[in-house]
Amino acid sequence: MKNVRQVVEIVDDNCTGCYRCERTCPTGAIEMVGPRKKALAVVAPEACIACFRCIDVCDDDAITVAELEQPRMVRTSTKTVDAQTLRQLCEKAGMDPNQQACLCSSTKVKELAAAVLTGASTFEDLARATGAASGCLLYCGVPMRRVLVAHLGENYNDSPHVRRYDSDQVLLDVPEDAADAYPLFALRREQAAARERRAAQATQEASR
Repeated sequence: MKNVRQVVEIVDDNCTGCYRCERTCPTGAIEMVGPRKKALAVVAPEACIACFRCIDVCDDDAITVAELEQPRMVRTSTKTVDAQTLRQLCEKAGMDPNQQACLCSSTKVKELAAAVLTGASTFEDLARATGAASGCLLYCGVPMRRVLVAHLGENYNDSPHVRRYDSDQVLLDVPEDAADAYPLFALRREQAAARERRAAQATQEASR
């Protein structure tokens, strides 16, 4: 989930139609409109999750930031879907429901699963529904793809602008030296918590 307080706006006079912003937007909030060589970027503010990646790639100072009068929370409640179905999808994806899928937005795997079960079928859908992919993009891509593939198969609707590659790596597969190399992401702590949850779940199932 993410509390969006700002959105981006296009300065038409500065836009050169390079298409970089459209290709880098994780939610599909930016669309190039007009003839290909004269197209200008147009933003759908309701789809913007304030990642500001478009600003990073724009060399023409054509994108600015505007404050929202009323911030909006981007999230999908796990209470909107059946709990058992939610857990089964997470298991099929090979991830713990309470595992952090996107550290930047504090989006857990179960929220991604809930979004997919309620209709999200692309990376852009998932980002718009949960706020995932609104930060560093170093970790969330794999969990997002795993949940999509687990529910929709390999033929899920991928982005026309970005090529994404498969990976079967999950949190507990991250080597200790790699986890220690990036302390900002608290991977060791997340791994320990995931092991505890798995052990508790195994104990609970064994007692049934």
